[in-house]
Amino acid sequence: MAAVSFIRIVKSGFTSFIRNGWLTVAAIGMMVITLMIISFFAIISLLISEGSDVVKNKADMSIYFKPGITTELITEFINELKEDNNVTKIKFTSSEDAIKDYREMYKYRPKLLEALENSGANALPSSIQVDFEDPSKQDQISGKIEEYKVKGVVDHPSYEGQKKVVVDKIVKIAVFTKKAGWILATVFAFISLIIIFNTVRLAIFARKEEIEIMQLVGAANWYIKGPFVFEGAIYGIIGTIVSIAIMYPLFSVFAPSLSQFFGITNIFNFLRLNLWSVILAEFALGTAIGVLSSLFAIRKHLKLG
Repeated sequence: MAAVSFIRIVKSGFTSFIRNGWLTVAAIGMMVITLMIISFFAIISLLISEGSDVVKNKADMSIYFKPGITTELITEFINELKEDNNVTKIKFTSSEDAIKDYREMYKYRPKLLEALENSGANALPSSIQVDFEDPSKQDQISGKIEEYKVKGVVDHPSYEGQKKVVVDKIVKIAVFTKKAGWILATVFAFISLIIIFNTVRLAIFARKEEIEIMQLVGAANWYIKGPFVFEGAIYGIIGTIVSIAIMYPLFSVFAPSLSQFFGITNIFNFLRLNLWSVILAEFALGTAIGVLSSLFAIRKHLKLG
């Protein structure tokens, strides 16, 4: 008996879904847009998180010391930088090590090696590389740098001018993407909820006489409400399937560009590893929006004794 009731609920839900015509198309269309926006920003957020190390490496700062500076002054400067909580790592490279690395890197380019020899003993000064937890807050140490510039200890850091502008833009894009994603997803989810709510409301009005007859013969409340709840779930499920069918080919097309931008070498592997999480989240969210919309419509417009 329970199986027969369930089959009847499913069948009735599908019938109502098909009968609604353009409202069904509008509801699914809005659900697809909502889920595509959520999926897009979810995947972009995952890519930003995965590529955060690359972004942080781009945001490091190289500070060069003046020739002849004592070890004590260098140590003093480094210790003062370490006091800043935003500084995560400081790597010191002596002039000798810098020259050695340069020779190793360009050992097959004699003209560059010759230029190094002609530049004299101070061709490559000692330096430090400073890494930050939050690249957008690197200006916090600018006061210390200026102080030691005046003392004649350091030169201008390499992380200035155009490089700084580029890195700042990367950081701002990451923050904006996450905020914009949540705002757009919330707006479209709300619109989807309203459209499905009205679609189910019209379905309830269209079946008013049938519902009254079912009440007269003593049908249980869940038996009457079931088809409308199932109808709401259908919108979420079909919306999810359509959005996945559109999104996956799009990401396949743009994968090389995304790989280059985020610095992830095997982006297809990354997408495959995270794809099921995104799909399951889409199904859960889409179904939840559809069912909640139906429940709201039932509560407001389906008065059962």
